[in-house]
Amino acid sequence: MKTSAKLLGTIGEQKSCDYLTEDGYEILEKNYRCKFGEIDIIAKKGGLIIFIEVKTRSKNNFCEPEESVNDFKIRHIRNCANYYIQQKELGDYEFNFDVISIIVKDKTMSLKHFRNCNI
Repeated sequence: MKTSAKLLGTIGEQKSCDYLTEDGYEILEKNYRCKFGEIDIIAKKGGLIIFIEVKTRSKNNFCEPEESVNDFKIRHIRNCANYYIQQKELGDYEFNFDVISIIVKDKTMSLKHFRNCNI
């Protein structure tokens, strides 16, 4: 039975939230949407606000999940993040952009966390 892309993405985002929470992050938003697009997870750790893009793929793909964060997606993440910062009046915080890459193979998942990406 094939898992739909949407369900696979939802599973990956939940796994990412679990991982982040266990690592001391506070989840502020999931699937934050605005007129500029969407950010999968917005979290806080220490004095940082972190905007996190989650990419989940099955074993059948030919590239690593993180490789699909292209210039188009980066523009949307930046614009969304700026909007969120203004909307929530968070100008006093420092910000990072992270990518979490998840590969699902059979009944296992592997997760890689790329911190402080140059987005």
